[in-house]
Amino acid sequence: MLETKEQYTFSLWLRVALTIFCLIFIVTYWHERGPENFLWLSDIALFQLVIASWLASSFLLSMATVGVLFFEIFWNADFFFKLIFDVHLFGWNATAYMFDKDIPVVIKILSLSLHLGLPLLMIYMLIKLGYHPRAWKAQAVVLLILLPVCYFFTDPLDNINWVFGMASLQSIMSGWLYLLLQMFLVPLVVYLPTHLVLSRVFKAKK
Repeated sequence: MLETKEQYTFSLWLRVALTIFCLIFIVTYWHERGPENFLWLSDIALFQLVIASWLASSFLLSMATVGVLFFEIFWNADFFFKLIFDVHLFGWNATAYMFDKDIPVVIKILSLSLHLGLPLLMIYMLIKLGYHPRAWKAQAVVLLILLPVCYFFTDPLDNINWVFGMASLQSIMSGWLYLLLQMFLVPLVVYLPTHLVLSRVFKAKK
């Protein structure tokens, strides 16, 4: 599963820089937000990318990309729309914390670096390593394990991975039904289309 592409190795400075950022990210967020914050898909994707950069693993890279690329695009769209027009895109306030004066500046800097850097780094690494066509199924399994963990073992007010509502708490349906729909729809509506696009854009690794 963790096949590496022996004919290509990322430059040492990139691997070291990414690792240092990850360590700073872990220490800062652990202190400010607690270890449960690392259950966010974006954080998991960062850890996957660090390992993928050292192992030159197309599989781990592809898992991370399928897992968060779609959401990162929306995060950036919402952030810059709010920054420019002072309104959240489609009323989606997932980036509201970036404009909250009570949030420490260091958290905003690290979060912005993460969400801006992830999609760019993923695309760059996919160009070098190619896309692994089986990765989306593995990422779907990760999601199916992760979402119930977030639902049963984290604070609803943190709403990690939006298991209690899209960016804000939902009250339209029962919580367990919303969770089941999320577990079914994200792999089908997000991961599968992302997989199909990546398979066409980037040379697949067999």
